[in-house]
Amino acid sequence: MRKRSNTQNLHNEREKAVLKAVVTDFVQTALPVSSKQVQDKYISDISSATIRNVMADLEGKGFLIQPHFSAGRIPTDNGYRQYVDSIIRFSLVQEAARRAIETELSEASSDMSFIMEKTSRLLSELTQELAVVVAPKIMRGIFEKIDLISVSGDRILVVIQIRSGLIRTIVLDIATEIKPHRLPLVASILNERLYGVSLHEIIDTIGERFFDLTNDKIVSVLINKAHKVFNFNEPHIAKLSGTPHLMSKPDFTDVGKLGQIVSEIENGTIIASIFANRKGKTGTSVSIGSENENDSLFDFSVITKDYYIGDATGLVAVLGPKRMNYPQMIPLVEFMADQVTTIMNEKR
Repeated sequence: MRKRSNTQNLHNEREKAVLKAVVTDFVQTALPVSSKQVQDKYISDISSATIRNVMADLEGKGFLIQPHFSAGRIPTDNGYRQYVDSIIRFSLVQEAARRAIETELSEASSDMSFIMEKTSRLLSELTQELAVVVAPKIMRGIFEKIDLISVSGDRILVVIQIRSGLIRTIVLDIATEIKPHRLPLVASILNERLYGVSLHEIIDTIGERFFDLTNDKIVSVLINKAHKVFNFNEPHIAKLSGTPHLMSKPDFTDVGKLGQIVSEIENGTIIASIFANRKGKTGTSVSIGSENENDSLFDFSVITKDYYIGDATGLVAVLGPKRMNYPQMIPLVEFMADQVTTIMNEKR
């Protein structure tokens, strides 16, 4: 469900047509829109004076604002909300974009990090906005298999698969040289003792399960770092792509502020606020400007949709200026999230 707010409604088709024209033109140019521009480009059968009066009415209702002393007007957050909820017709995702998404994701492995990186990169390329993919929340992860692969003399790659089909990889420093031929034997013992056990139980009891092998360097490291190695549910793990897209837009000229946004995404602050903004709802949500919980996002619109892998729930998001192309952006986010759900469950 797309998020809606309780603003005044537009009373007639003329108001809708003028608001649509102003938003459409401002999205394209980032410049205030005059009544003459609306008449010349969008509504030629109404006089400029009439359009000017309608724009004044829309301003009075809080849908438009006249910045500085400009003759033109720009949409307010409420104006964008009316536009998203009541006016626009959503575009179909172009065939080329559909094929790209389907092809890229069908070639992805079941590794969470790889899925997230590929999805965020592709969505950013298609939207030309900042794309964020939040890791799925594993509610009931059951251990299926572990593989140990030598990376260097004292480092190993740990590959853990859970019953939902998701895979987690992590590199561990063992702090002593490990002979590669020992890794299959250790992995075999781990698989025998942990198969079918919940991740939560493994983290709590791994020391007891391997009390007789604590002298083994690999097992010892796994015991000491179990909370990290076997945790598929770390809070707000996210991958983001497309920071340069934001920096190229006239809406965001403060590089320092953009850096802060990226930092807050990476440390989980903004991701937490995005989840809070959704308030536990499922489906598609569009938060515009001041509707966002985090004041760092007051100049942004955030489009989100959840995806599912088994019983795990993740989130796909696009962050961009409030004057983003909503008719194209919203269907792309929806299609991407739905494809992650479809293809990743086919791989299970």
